[in-house]
Amino acid sequence: QGNITTGSGGLVYLIGPAVTNGGIITSPQGEVILAAGNSVELVNPATPSLRVLITAPDNQAVNLGSIVADAGRVGIHAGLVRQGGTIRANTVVRGENGEILLKATKDVELTAGSVTTASGPTAGKVTIEAESGTAKVSGRIEANAEAPGASGGTIRISAQKDITVDAQAVITVNGSSGGQVAIQSVAGTTLVAGRVEAR
Repeated sequence: QGNITTGSGGLVYLIGPAVTNGGIITSPQGEVILAAGNSVELVNPATPSLRVLITAPDNQAVNLGSIVADAGRVGIHAGLVRQGGTIRANTVVRGENGEILLKATKDVELTAGSVTTASGPTAGKVTIEAESGTAKVSGRIEANAEAPGASGGTIRISAQKDITVDAQAVITVNGSSGGQVAIQSVAGTTLVAGRVEAR
């Protein structure tokens, strides 16, 4: 519920059977990982390769605060993932694209008012995965490019079961040319009531 701050390129790992961030984590060009599991294997700290063994479906990782890793990487791994705050992996310098991964073995929820963004002069990538459950998006997800000639980024939302994009949700991958948005349910229904832009 306080502040965790690193210098450029730093690493912040919050790991436990349950993880909640209610404060502000800042690691420019770094990597921020919230991992809720009974076993966590760090494959290589220099990459977002992280293996989390979830042995109970109620292992939960929650972000209610702010995670800022401009031009860096943010990963949240758990049985249940809830993003109710701000996750920002925006870029300041062209080409230094940020990445955000929200990966649940069961369900993922991005609540109303939440902001998940990997925008900047050039755009990054946002991936949301619910391996065996559902995905619900009620907040804002952005991967926009602002530099002339730059393409919008990539946003991928996948779930084994139902995917719901509520009416208040906004998903954008705008740029000089539009990026890519993929919303795919393997065995459930996909309901999109919100706004999706790839301008």
